[in-house]
Amino acid sequence: MRERRGSLLRIAVGKVRREGFGSLVREAPVWVTNNAVHEAQLAAIRWWRVRRYRRAGMTAIPDPTATIEVDPQRITHLVPLSRFETSSPRSLLGTIRDSDWDRDPIAIEELPKYQACRARVEDDVPWVETGIIDRLAADLVASDEETIEHGCGSRADLRARYENERESLYQSLRNEGYDRSESPVCCRVHIGRDGQLLFGSGGRHRFYLSRLVGIDSVPVQVLCRHRQWQAIREMVANADTARDLPESVRDRLDHPDLQSFDVAKETTPTVVA
Repeated sequence: MRERRGSLLRIAVGKVRREGFGSLVREAPVWVTNNAVHEAQLAAIRWWRVRRYRRAGMTAIPDPTATIEVDPQRITHLVPLSRFETSSPRSLLGTIRDSDWDRDPIAIEELPKYQACRARVEDDVPWVETGIIDRLAADLVASDEETIEHGCGSRADLRARYENERESLYQSLRNEGYDRSESPVCCRVHIGRDGQLLFGSGGRHRFYLSRLVGIDSVPVQVLCRHRQWQAIREMVANADTARDLPESVRDRLDHPDLQSFDVAKETTPTVVA
C-alpha cells in the first residue's frame, strides 16, 4: 500500500487521543504553522523530483513523500547517510543515484542501539542495564557537543528518556501494535541495486522495537533508490502483463516498492496493514 504522510486531521485525532483536546488547543497555532511549512517543503520536493526525472526520460517516477508498507524483518542492514554527498534525509527523499553507495552495508544486529533494544525485548533487561545509557553518556563526554540523543545533555537525561519515552514506545508497540495515527512514517530506507531494503534514517528505536516485537508491517519512506533498481521499476511500470517481463523481474513482483504498479497488483496477494 502507498500513501502520503498522514493527513492533518488524522494526526490531530491521534494527538487528542494521546494527550487530550486541551493539548491540541494550546499547541494548535504553532503546530498548524509548522505542519503547513512542512507540507509546502514536501510539495516543492515533489515538484522538483518529477521535473528532474521526467527530463531524464523516466516514467516510473517515485513520489518522494509516499510511504510503502514493509515487513521489518526484511530490513537487516543499514547504509549511513555519510555515504552520500548530503546527510540531510529531506534532500535525499525520492532520489535516484548510481555508484556503489549500497555496497557493504552494515548489519543492524551489530549496532549498539539494536542490541540494547533486543536485550530489553528478548531478555527483559531494564534499559539502564542494557549498556546503551552508559555508552551514549560516554559518547557525549568525548564529543564537543552539548547534547546527544534528541537533546539529552547528561546521563540523567539519557536515563530519563529511555525509561520514559523509549519504554512507553516499547510497551505500546508490544501491547497495541503499530499506531499509524501517531507515526505515519516509521523510518526512512534506501533501496539497493538488487532491491535490498536498507535502513536509512529516522525512527531508529521505533523500527528496531517493531522488528523485535514481531510487527509484520510498518510504513516507511524511501530516501535513495539505486539507478539499477529504478530500471526494474521502469520495466514493471511499462509492462502490460507479467509475461512481458524477464523471469528475474517477475520473481520480484512481490517487492514492496513495486506494489503501486498494475502488473504487480495482479500477481501479488493484497495485504491489509
